[in-house]
Amino acid sequence: MGNILIVEDDPNIRKLVRVNLVKRGYSVSEAADSHQAMALFQEVPVDLVVLDLMLPGLSGVDVCTWIRARSEVPIIVLSARLEEDLKVAALDAGADDYRDQTVWTGGAAGAGTRFPAPVLCSAHNPRFHHPGWRAAN
Repeated sequence: MGNILIVEDDPNIRKLVRVNLVKRGYSVSEAADSHQAMALFQEVPVDLVVLDLMLPGLSGVDVCTWIRARSEVPIIVLSARLEEDLKVAALDAGADDYRDQTVWTGGAAGAGTRFPAPVLCSAHNPRFHHPGWRAAN
């Protein structure tokens, strides 16, 4: 299965996301800040990035722009910041989707981890098709 890079400065949220992904058989790399994320992205194969926007160092939007300049890897922004202009900035920087962190992390401990349909589509990224995952609306 694929390797997911989690970029999140909050250790509790990072752990919650990691535990749920590992439980489903995915390998996970973790970064607590923007500089660590960029270094890991260059060092290990990454098939999906789960990215927070409020990071020490560069912003998540800057990290997204940096990754997108180097790769077409799917990027899901998982952020508690819900301002429309920030969502637009992240999507313009190359993010594939923007998810509300408070809803996702609250639901992640439940019956199924939710990722958006484009990431789950086997034609888009077959390494991330998992019967326990369902597309988010």
